[in-house]
Amino acid sequence: SFWGVLVGQGEKQQKAVEESLANFLLLDDALRASSCSGNAYFGGVEIGFADIALGGLLVPIKAIQKVTNTVLVDPQKMPHLCA
Repeated sequence: SFWGVLVGQGEKQQKAVEESLANFLLLDDALRASSCSGNAYFGGVEIGFADIALGGLLVPIKAIQKVTNTVLVDPQKMPHLCA
């Protein structure tokens, strides 16, 4: 859905922003649950596929935020994802 933020306009873009925020909040919650157990990664104590996949998306997400003047990953709302 974050791709829709880049290519969408008007209501479509706004809907994509809302969907992206909801998805990133879910990821932050999952990482919070993992870190509360003393784990630094989604899968536990070792880096896994989800960590690598998300890491590969960080640069495109930051670029989309800059180009579209939107906030998809908010450090105050998603502290674990931004850590």
